[in-house]
Amino acid sequence: MKRQYLMTMLLSSLILPTTLMAQTVRPLYFDTEIEINERNVTMDAFIVNGKMYTTVRSLAQEFSGTIDAFDVIWNPVEKITELKIGHPYSGEHKEFTFSGDNMHVTPNTSKLKVGNSIYTFKTYTMDGTIYYALEDLAHLIGFEVIARPEKGKLDILTENETRQVISTDLPYVSVVYKNTNSRWAHTNFHSLAKTEEGLLQAVVEGENGVLIHNYTPEGKLQSTKTLPLELSIYGGFYQGIDANYIVSGDTNVSESLTKEVIRVVKYDKNFNKVDTLSLTGEDIRTTVPFDAGSLRMAETEDDLIIHTSRERFKSRDGLNHQSQLTLVIDKETMTLKEKVTDFQSNHVSHSFNQFVRVDGDKHILIDHGDAYPRSIVLHRGDGQTYEKVDLFDIPGLVGANATGVSVGGLEVTTDNYMVAFNTVNHDLITNYTSFGLEGTQIDTRDVVLAIVPKNNLNKKAVKHIKLTNYAETNKTAYPPHLVKLHNDEYMVLWEEIQKDGISIGSEVKYAIVDGNGKIVQAIKTLPDGELSDCQPIYINGEVVWIVDIDNTRILYSIPVI
Repeated sequence: MKRQYLMTMLLSSLILPTTLMAQTVRPLYFDTEIEINERNVTMDAFIVNGKMYTTVRSLAQEFSGTIDAFDVIWNPVEKITELKIGHPYSGEHKEFTFSGDNMHVTPNTSKLKVGNSIYTFKTYTMDGTIYYALEDLAHLIGFEVIARPEKGKLDILTENETRQVISTDLPYVSVVYKNTNSRWAHTNFHSLAKTEEGLLQAVVEGENGVLIHNYTPEGKLQSTKTLPLELSIYGGFYQGIDANYIVSGDTNVSESLTKEVIRVVKYDKNFNKVDTLSLTGEDIRTTVPFDAGSLRMAETEDDLIIHTSRERFKSRDGLNHQSQLTLVIDKETMTLKEKVTDFQSNHVSHSFNQFVRVDGDKHILIDHGDAYPRSIVLHRGDGQTYEKVDLFDIPGLVGANATGVSVGGLEVTTDNYMVAFNTVNHDLITNYTSFGLEGTQIDTRDVVLAIVPKNNLNKKAVKHIKLTNYAETNKTAYPPHLVKLHNDEYMVLWEEIQKDGISIGSEVKYAIVDGNGKIVQAIKTLPDGELSDCQPIYINGEVVWIVDIDNTRILYSIPVI
């Protein structure tokens, strides 16, 4: 993917009036918060004439371990400072406490050598140390700088072929929505698809509706559109073969039979509304749609399948129980094909995450159950009748919400059904409650694939392939994504979390497996990478996804060789 540099150096709005240029000038202390790849840092830096100046050694120290790491050496032959891009920093690491009090700097020019090229910059010198403009170093090394004056903050993002900022000033984004190791899932607020014109299409819930942003494969914004969120709760988006679908919902705590609880809107490929299906309390016997679960969709030639969760009308015990909710919709007439009862034929309670794929005309459904059953369970059927197989039994009391398991992906391979999930070492757990786990190493989870043959939906035929070994370490894994590539190959991606004292760091790990779960390309690392609730997709020989944070959208990509 082509590099894109974004230099929004609005530093003058972060500081006091600029200093007048003179033979010597007094620098302004840079007291704005600085983050490098979301990590707070303290840098040897100051402001002159609205620009931030820092030393190459200070920057190299903070870039250690990132994709843009570089070393700083003195070339005695050419008498020039040389930057070794891609080499670890070998200098002394130290804390910087520059205050700017009673200090003056002198303007001059200085040279840096990178590779076989020599570059000349306008710099400042203080006490024999040379300070370079951050924006000059950004262009030279290839990282991104984004000023956020409203937050008194400056973000620095290391840059490479795998990450680029494609949108800024997104008013609705404040946090990264991750698939974390929580007890249950949530609906996916971010979706990514490929349009018929070959554009990347991001569909995201916003403050004022559903936002559609179209980008070129290189990340250039082409068009935007906003659709109203028709009911109060966002369910999800699905790009079908001939149409697009958006689902929203509303609560129905009074158990009204007439109140609309879920609305499914069918759009053409340009997001012009075509038809609507309105489902009431009587239709689906639901008080809270999408409750403590997710929502995913798939389609056969005739049907749209929505697999999600709900809180149901009161049972005979007087309680509102949570379970899965599976809707089979005729795409042509936008009508519900199968009657919804309190207990559907693929009933799972509680169901804390839901996935759906199709295999021909068969619906392949995955639920993360904590009670009936207490397992990762697969159903295969047609909306009326289903076969069932438990892929991973979860220890603990029936209904204990904490399971130590999170499901991340489902794919249909040539011969198998493959599910990616993470799990604790259950041998170390002494008790499962509705709020957490008790035992040792309870925060350590490994990435596992569950494989079951299509022609043998039998519990004894299920294989578990463990991809990681984080036990007894300070590392763990967030739930993995699973992406279909080509030639019956699949990418498994997960965010590896490393805890070091009170600090937490992360990077993306990924491997390619075949349809039987065998690793065909060993585990690799995307340094400083991050995953979100956006399901990655395979397009133009790359696996791509988006991460929205602090009003900025980052497009990640991993080439598939």
